Amino acid sequence: MTSIAKFCFVLAITATAAGHAVAGEAGDVIAAATTYFNAQNAHDIETVSRMMVNSEDFLLIRGPMVLWGHDPAVKQYEALYKGVWKMKTDGKPPKVVILNEGAAETFVPVTFTVGAKSGETKDFALNVTQFWVKQGSDWKIQSILATPVKTN
Repeated sequence: MTSIAKFCFVLAITATAAGHAVAGEAGDVIAAATTYFNAQNAHDIETVSRMMVNSEDFLLIRGPMVLWGHDPAVKQYEALYKGVWKMKTDGKPPKVVILNEGAAETFVPVTFTVGAKSGETKDFALNVTQFWVKQGSDWKIQSILATPVKTN
């Protein structure tokens, strides 16, 4: 085998292995995002809290609200869970972009149903973008950007 042929063969094997690694990472991120959304719907604050990076640099943006820090975000979710808080995705897995070995981004359109426990509820649509970082073998959310979608 010539040097060029060997180089092309090694390059092809490396590219294939990298493709499988990225595909595996994307599957792991999708699984983490699914767990997070299920925990949100179950009002499982312990799982939601555990899945967010425990840092003052955790960022939650929902519409005009900007919240910095893990603990303030957890308190926000605890307050929301006292009422009606339900999210429904479009039924498709989140779109995933692997940024590098330890960082990824997900995107999913979501319809939220919110309201007081005994009052009327309101539905609204958001596009949810989450940035994930790998800590050990776990994918954790570093930031959440929930952008309102204008509906007619």
